[in-house]
Parts: sequence; C-alpha cells; structure tokens
Amino acid sequence: MRRTSSDFRTAAPARTTSERSWKAGASLGGARAFYKQDLLAYRDGKALPDRAEGEAQHLILDATQIANMLGLEPSSLPSYRQAGCFHLIPEHSGQVGGRYYWLRGEVRDWAAKHRPVLINSGRV
Repeated sequence: MRRTSSDFRTAAPARTTSERSWKAGASLGGARAFYKQDLLAYRDGKALPDRAEGEAQHLILDATQIANMLGLEPSSLPSYRQAGCFHLIPEHSGQVGGRYYWLRGEVRDWAAKHRPVLINSGRV
C-alpha cells in the first residue's frame, strides 16, 4: 500500500493506552509519527492493529537526506521552500513535530520528472 502524507499524525496516545499496543509508524528528530488510521481507531474505541515500531521509517526521508540526495546543504532547504523553488527541491509531504518529511516514492516521482533541471544545475 502506498503511503501518503495524510497517513501520518503526531498526536500522543492517551496515558491509558499500553505501550505494547501503541506503535509509531516512524519518527523524525525524536517526534513519533502515528498512522492516522490508528488514531481514528483508538478514538472510536476499536482495536489497534498489530504493528512493529518504526515499520514505515524506510518510507520517510528527512531534510538532511533530501539535501544529501540533491547535493545541497540542509540549511539551504528552508530558503528554497520559502521561495517556492519546487523545480529545484521536492515539495515536502508533511510535518511531524515541527520537522518536514518527504515520502520516498513521491521524491522518486519528482526526481524522474525534474531530472533534466537537476542535470543542468550539475546536481546529478
């Protein structure tokens, strides 16, 4: 199943939920990202699915990983984002704990579409 940015949320579980049953799909900089469907199930009193902690971590890229892939300094990403230079960097998929993240599949699609721009800029 392909994940989308709307699949993850950062809401903290209620204190009554056992740590054994509440598993984050991924984390970024210490912030735990939970599956939206798990939060909705918990809210509705349904059983939570059996998950492994961090099972979706491989699907998420952080700013440092994106910068390294594109040959940029991580500190330059906010400038590109604020300027709307999404022909030079992919638009982020979401935010967890105040940190932007990108979904690996979306970045792969973006890179394929923007490869000529990246080649001309000398970054590929």
